[in-house]
Amino acid sequence: SIFEMAAFGDYLYAGTINFKQGFQIWRTQATGDPPYAWELVIAHGAYRGPLNQGVVSLAEFNGALYIGSGIQNGGIDGVNRVGPAAPELIRLYPDNRWDLLVGNARETPDGFKQPLSGFRPGFNNLFNGYFWRMAAHDGWLYLGTLDWSRMLPYADRERWPAWFRRTVDRIGLEKIIARQSGFDLYRSADGENWLPVTTNGFDNSYNYGLRGLVSTPQGLYVGAVNPFGPRVACCEEEQWRYQDNPEGGLEIWLGSQA
Repeated sequence: SIFEMAAFGDYLYAGTINFKQGFQIWRTQATGDPPYAWELVIAHGAYRGPLNQGVVSLAEFNGALYIGSGIQNGGIDGVNRVGPAAPELIRLYPDNRWDLLVGNARETPDGFKQPLSGFRPGFNNLFNGYFWRMAAHDGWLYLGTLDWSRMLPYADRERWPAWFRRTVDRIGLEKIIARQSGFDLYRSADGENWLPVTTNGFDNSYNYGLRGLVSTPQGLYVGAVNPFGPRVACCEEEQWRYQDNPEGGLEIWLGSQA
């Protein structure tokens, strides 16, 4: 499947999902008669393999194309036994050189790559499953995530790898949700130095994904994914019950200069 496409320079870029080998980035100038000639630019999930399963977001910023990865189903693909793993951020130049900005250091056919931001995958957050949306606004690149920790109480634990079950059991569901839940929104003026705007869904742990970013003259609009309303299932004394949830339901935020 192709999840994302973007125009950059003289090319149309397409990002794929590949369950076995990791994402690919292709480009075409779309000249002449179709079918057009396509060039493979990056393969094997930027040489991280299936842990960079798919391209989830693309954005042009300051003369480069930024690529956000992710694993389907929020960062853990039980069907294909991939993950859990957090996403990476790649910066691609018109001459096909690329940088690893957020991710795991590794050897590649293009040389040794280390994260120029200093952040490990997911901005050091294992529960960031996607780098879901990016947009340039007022000289900054903004990047929003999906943080799936709010889904932990409802997840099928039998599909989790043993190491992940042990990790969750050791830390505890309540503590993970309290510390991690809610999407992250980061911004950068150069692609390498990143500042957090929010790491808790604007103080709403049920805002588990940032799906929309739109730059306008009025400011930057942010659309949140929040399917936990108007009622949410809660477990109390080993009994599941639905309760009203005033924090459930989609939200749209507007950020502007003071």
